[in-house]
Amino acid sequence: MLEKKSNLKTYFTIMFALFVIILGLFGVHWQVGQAQTLPTVPTIPIVFSLSPDTICVGSTNVEATIRGEDFIDVNYTWVKWLDADNFYSYIIPDFVSVDKTELRFTIDADKLDEVYTARIWVVNHPEEPIPNELAGPFIIEIIGCEFIYLPLIMK
Repeated sequence: MLEKKSNLKTYFTIMFALFVIILGLFGVHWQVGQAQTLPTVPTIPIVFSLSPDTICVGSTNVEATIRGEDFIDVNYTWVKWLDADNFYSYIIPDFVSVDKTELRFTIDADKLDEVYTARIWVVNHPEEPIPNELAGPFIIEIIGCEFIYLPLIMK
């Protein structure tokens, strides 16, 4: 009788261990999938400065820099641009610093073809249907720059 109880305990122990291992395997797979798609803590970026804040109309591509805090990386922090026609577009940054305090992006020349006031936002997790981790709007003036060239007169 003692041998039969011992075998029964061993059988239940082995079955329980297998059950825990199988649940663990499913759990690990589920956690990896959730961690990739759902951020656990919302991170709202903070912006201290934007440079340049004025650009001449007709300029070629312009490099812009935003300094602040809580930028993630080039995959999860983008710049949202509102142009003169009230059309939104996203600009993917060229660079985000390791300490997450500087973001650099390129403004294409086709966004600089008329005089207007552009509005930009810094957005963390722009892939969300309604991104709520954003800072802004910040203003970039696209202005007409006309230069008068005077001849040099020598006496």
